Amino acid sequence: MNAKIDFSKSVRRRRLIYLGTRKQRFLLSIRHFTPGILALLFCLSLVAFTLYSGPDPVSIALMSLPALLVIISMLLQNKLAKAKSSWPLEDQTAIIRFLLHKYPGVIRHNCSEQIIIITRPRKSLLIKEFLILQDGEHIYMNISLYSKGDLKYMFFSIPQYITSRAILKKYRRTVLRSAAATHERAQAIV
Repeated sequence: MNAKIDFSKSVRRRRLIYLGTRKQRFLLSIRHFTPGILALLFCLSLVAFTLYSGPDPVSIALMSLPALLVIISMLLQNKLAKAKSSWPLEDQTAIIRFLLHKYPGVIRHNCSEQIIIITRPRKSLLIKEFLILQDGEHIYMNISLYSKGDLKYMFFSIPQYITSRAILKKYRRTVLRSAAATHERAQAIV
């Protein structure tokens, strides 16, 4: 939440890459992935206990499912959803307006030409952060949940990634629909 993002590497790799020294990046990744690693170790210990007590294929599959979900969550935690940009110069204000309409009460606390960070006010223990990157051709989005102390909450990263893809898809449809309506009004005037 307080770390700076390497824009060009993040866009190229389609995942959030943070700036800083090697030690700072390592400590940040440890901070982000420690809950996932602990959950994965717990899930794997359940699988090992199931294997030890008697290999039943159904119970092994059921015990392996949480471990698989934790691995997918860890992979999607910093993943960026991508959508084609319609108007590079107008996308920044349009995406902010779209998010304000969809999520009333969001706060834009960091904005530059290429990076927009929008947060929802703290209503519970978690803060939702929308991170939007724009390279002129595409819009990239990552939604993250942070707990108190700015610890990234990775256990909802699967639904957050799906939500960010859905938001970008709906935003693109809305922008294209409004552009078509504007074009039709311009044609009617002429």
